Amino acid sequence: NFSSSQVTSTTVIDCNQIIGEMDSLITRSITPKIRVVYDSTAPLWPCRANRGDFEDALLNLIINARDAMPDGGCLTLKTKNMSFDSAYCIQNPGMVPGDYVMLEVTDDGKGIPYELQEQIFEPFFTTKPRGKGTGLGLAMVFGFIKRSGGHLKVSSEPEKGSSFQIYLPRTEEQASTLEPNTAEDSILETGRATLLVVDDEVDMLELAQSSLSNAGYQVLTAEDGHRALQLLEKEPDIKLLISDIVMPGGINGYELANQATALRPDLRILFTSGFTDDMGSEKSRTKNEHNLLSKPYQLSELIERVQSILS
Repeated sequence: NFSSSQVTSTTVIDCNQIIGEMDSLITRSITPKIRVVYDSTAPLWPCRANRGDFEDALLNLIINARDAMPDGGCLTLKTKNMSFDSAYCIQNPGMVPGDYVMLEVTDDGKGIPYELQEQIFEPFFTTKPRGKGTGLGLAMVFGFIKRSGGHLKVSSEPEKGSSFQIYLPRTEEQASTLEPNTAEDSILETGRATLLVVDDEVDMLELAQSSLSNAGYQVLTAEDGHRALQLLEKEPDIKLLISDIVMPGGINGYELANQATALRPDLRILFTSGFTDDMGSEKSRTKNEHNLLSKPYQLSELIERVQSILS
């Protein structure tokens, strides 16, 4: 259950401020053919949420929008203060009357087929071809919203585009209590090592690469074990291998770790997997197997684990 099982610390956040600070990360996460339009309300009410989870959720929605527009298009990020009364909430089950901050991510891409729109927030459900997405991204978004006491609305029309609206409850705490993003500052101080991330799911690979690069690490990527071993032979600076366990191509994560540490005994290992029961045979297991980060992970968790392994 992703929606409520993870307890995270929260702070008073200004969504406009965070989106502004993420501008370069957003640009790196999309293709050059996509135009970004910011449509923000100022001043925006403060709300209370985990900042890292908010960033993860926004990045997930942006990557989904990008993938819906392979030939380019327009991505709109809109923020707005909104109030809902009980009459509105009767018409919209799940909504509680009150003041909300809305964040809307809209694309003019290929849309989601009507018959699939109910399923898109289920873990491991994806509309993308095999290898192009785990479907974990939207489950992570939904989990963040539930933990924050918020609400999510999706509208999508095939061949016209999709709109995801996140509603976060307004907090009475004043915006002056906003905390600077000290966690990111401390990450930037420590993040100098070269990392190799291996995952056959391209979306997860890109999310991890964006997040770790933004934290100051040098990040190399590979979509299978063979390519990873080539990079390990060629790049002596790699300090940490972050690998999915279940991968096609004849080398699973455990076997990759065993071959990698035979090449480089000082190499550190972190496994990621959403399918923890399907770990392959005993002979392919490794002494590093306890170092596991279960999918879906929050990007802030990934960075914390990387920091602790390298420290």
